[in-house]
Amino acid sequence: MDMVISARKEANIPVPPHPTISGHVIQRTTSFKLLGVYITANLTWDTHVHYMLAKSRPRVYYLTAAKKAGLPTDALIQIYLTFIRPLLEYASPVWGGLPKYLANMLESVQKRCLRIIGVPTDSLPSLSSRRDAATLRTLRNTIRDSSSPLNEFITPPQDNCYNLRREGRYKPMTNSKTKRHELSFIPRSLKLLYQADC
Repeated sequence: MDMVISARKEANIPVPPHPTISGHVIQRTTSFKLLGVYITANLTWDTHVHYMLAKSRPRVYYLTAAKKAGLPTDALIQIYLTFIRPLLEYASPVWGGLPKYLANMLESVQKRCLRIIGVPTDSLPSLSSRRDAATLRTLRNTIRDSSSPLNEFITPPQDNCYNLRREGRYKPMTNSKTKRHELSFIPRSLKLLYQADC
């Protein structure tokens, strides 16, 4: 399978010819699923979010059926936490820098489930805050692992001879030229880490 990745908006981008192996043309696609996450040729997360929403619908139906069967609130919350929320958070450090409209679609699933259960919609942490926490955990684990290839892209804290209050802190990336880059894993996670250390 072959995919040409480009985030450019111009319509006349030159497309390379289809690759061939032993005379057979490799099929070109605009999206593919890699370890459960949809990657698209234009580097957006719409396809992945719509996939998660479609996959969550039957599970929300089962939650509704469990409510109608008379299960207690604690059991219903446990059903949500065990079967629905993990689906909405799978690999979230990768795609967590969503545009607001996609993040709202995911939040609406949690709010709907909490309304079905019969508890306030703010009784659990928002999915957005949980994505941020997962991103921070992933970054901290990456920093601790000196063999991680991601460490090449993370500038270590500057040691200096002055005793400054903010000494030894990772700095956020300030050279993002696009919103897409700013919301990608490393710039986003460094910004979250910097804010958490304040």
